[in-house]
Amino acid sequence: MVTFTYITGDSISTDRTYYYVRAIVLFSLFLQTFLFLFAPLRRRMARPYIVGPIWFAFVYIDPVAYLAMAIVSSTVGNTSSESSSAIPELVGFWATFLLVHLGGADTITAFSLTDNKLWHRHLPSLLSQSATIAYVFFFTLSNKNKLWLPTLLVYVAGFIKYTERIRSLYLASWRNFQDSLLTEPDPGPDYATLMDTYISKKGAKLPSRIVMIPEPERVPKKTNEYADKRPLNYLEVVRYAYHFFQTFNGLVFCFDERAQSRTFFLNRTAREAFKVVELELNFFYEILYTKGKVLRGRYGFLLRFVSFTLTMAAFAHFYLIDKQGFHKIDVRITYILLLGAITLDITSFLKVGFSDWIVVALNQSNNPSLVVRILRKSLNVNRDRWPDENSNSTQHCTTCSFGRFKQVMDRRWSESICQCNLIGYCLTWAKKRGNFSGYKKRSMRFLEVKFTNEFRDFIFDELKMKSKLADDIETAKEIYQARGEWVLRMEGCTDLLRWINDTDFDESLLLWHIATELCCFDTQNTREDTSTNTHFRRSSKILSEYMLYLLLVQYRMMSAVARIGQRRFDDTCAEAINFFRERKIGQSTDVPLHKQACRSILDVNVTVKPAVVKGDRSKSVLFDACMLAKELEKLEEGKKWVIISKVWVELLSYAASRCTAHAHAEQLCRGGQLITFVWLLMSHLGLENQFQISEGHERATLIVGK
Repeated sequence: MVTFTYITGDSISTDRTYYYVRAIVLFSLFLQTFLFLFAPLRRRMARPYIVGPIWFAFVYIDPVAYLAMAIVSSTVGNTSSESSSAIPELVGFWATFLLVHLGGADTITAFSLTDNKLWHRHLPSLLSQSATIAYVFFFTLSNKNKLWLPTLLVYVAGFIKYTERIRSLYLASWRNFQDSLLTEPDPGPDYATLMDTYISKKGAKLPSRIVMIPEPERVPKKTNEYADKRPLNYLEVVRYAYHFFQTFNGLVFCFDERAQSRTFFLNRTAREAFKVVELELNFFYEILYTKGKVLRGRYGFLLRFVSFTLTMAAFAHFYLIDKQGFHKIDVRITYILLLGAITLDITSFLKVGFSDWIVVALNQSNNPSLVVRILRKSLNVNRDRWPDENSNSTQHCTTCSFGRFKQVMDRRWSESICQCNLIGYCLTWAKKRGNFSGYKKRSMRFLEVKFTNEFRDFIFDELKMKSKLADDIETAKEIYQARGEWVLRMEGCTDLLRWINDTDFDESLLLWHIATELCCFDTQNTREDTSTNTHFRRSSKILSEYMLYLLLVQYRMMSAVARIGQRRFDDTCAEAINFFRERKIGQSTDVPLHKQACRSILDVNVTVKPAVVKGDRSKSVLFDACMLAKELEKLEEGKKWVIISKVWVELLSYAASRCTAHAHAEQLCRGGQLITFVWLLMSHLGLENQFQISEGHERATLIVGK
């Protein structure tokens, strides 16, 4: 066990402390490189074995740098005259790289939105650590330090990178981010001056009038421009995604923007619509969790180029100076630090050069300059980076390991949906001894199903159908506020409305979740099932288990119903577990366990409402769901699953629209959630209640004369 007794003033060998400095500086570079390479994976997957190491590196990279600086300052201050004169020189040079590492990786500035909120805590750290390195630097000058120039160069480069990190956090903090979405205040024409002039002209009996003249730069694009139904290539997908990112980032739209967006998405396929939204959310991710907003700015790019040039100059100077007196290991470590910093900067430039941002920037002008044309050709920004999902080459590529790796890296979100099953969870608890003590996240198994093309098409077609019916704002708001009753009325199932209108939202989720499970197993095992029914049944089951997962695990996205929903879930589970134990579910070996459990629930006589027997103390909805399932079983087989699936889409839409924008943004760094895509698609399709701004594009002008 190592104790740093030199901090308390006790004697310790400088050479021994020097070994600690070597190890910690290299470890700091390792953490920096690890974060740069692997931090982007968290927007593609939320597996613990991916998120855990990223969290560890992000949390410990700053303390490691602080520890190294403490050792460096103590080492330099306590260097004895018998020690090698090269020690303080190299230690002072290495300390500047710690400031570079404190600047953070370009691919991650915040692990969560809370980190952005705490941006101001990095300001004292910037001042204190810069002062510490300056102290080390000036101390080494007394020994005729021949590394003073590269030390100074890297010091300035590190200071620039640390300020980049702080500015990125500041701009991405939720309050500043929302403020940046607001447009400049528009006071309109000078009314007082205009009226004074108008009255004076009238008094002079000069013909004058006030007319409204359109401003060319404010005239909205024609909606017909968005009605083109031809397939989009990747470049067009990126351009439209960036357009809607700029237009809809405030999520309070004017009527012209609603018409344009609605027309565009109504003429898109499900694949194109989801790709546009996927890229749009990717723009949000890079602004909120990376240095993207700072680096893509003109001054940000210039400062990064300056810091890169300074590091290159430091490398050239160190390469040319006489290294006599330096240990070979120390020289190699110095080269590793220099080459590591240079490589990370070059890789960052390449990432920017091949990113979606550069595609947008180089294709904004219809008459590009020579430099832009050269960059377009050299970077090949017009290449098709969106292969056909049905092509044979794509299918063959996914069979090999490299193909699967490329498929993961091409994704912009996890493309998976977590599943949570109440009856399966209760069956697991029923096998255990002891009473059920409430929902425990660790004891529940969450499965993940792939977001298939069939399921994607089903979701989009349902939203698209509702958008077509929402021709006016009132109808759009009515559909937006529905949580199942609108579908039931459209399908003529008014007898089922009481299971929606007379219940709270969380109660509806549990009722329809259990009823879907009961109907699913009853249909799957006892009736003839068609391919169409299979599609709707599978979609219903996926959405049912996904919504329960959101209610229990992602409760921040459903905060309005999470607390009472947890209580209802616990009471329902307690009743189900006791029921399974009393009926001795699982003793029969010839019937599947899950089917046996569902069949036993459906066999219960529910002619009397459960609340009459149990009272209102228990919030269990187990046998209320059984009553709902039996009512659903009375419907025709084909119609039943169409209704259930459509109700679940409406419940998902209702939950998506009630979730806060902050909660949706939190999920972007955790693999993303389907509910976020539904939320943004609803907004683009006009299923929103915030279209309260009517932006004019005309200005009043006084015209004198005929």
